[in-house]
Amino acid sequence: MPKATITYKAPKDDSKVCEHAGYTFFDGVATDVDLDDARLEKLKNNPLFKVEEGGKADTVSDPKHKHK
Repeated sequence: MPKATITYKAPKDDSKVCEHAGYTFFDGVATDVDLDDARLEKLKNNPLFKVEEGGKADTVSDPKHKHK
């Protein structure tokens, strides 16, 4: 699975938290993820998410962002 860093940008007046693909994303917080190609492509095409390949977040990834 490709590694990537995902940053969620919440719409104005919307929830500051988003759950997707077993991860919890917080508005403006970079989160390292391991996702399959199909899910990663969906996020790349979603304007609410910034996707950077390689999984090197500017902020420290917190394991609690990953659901078990």
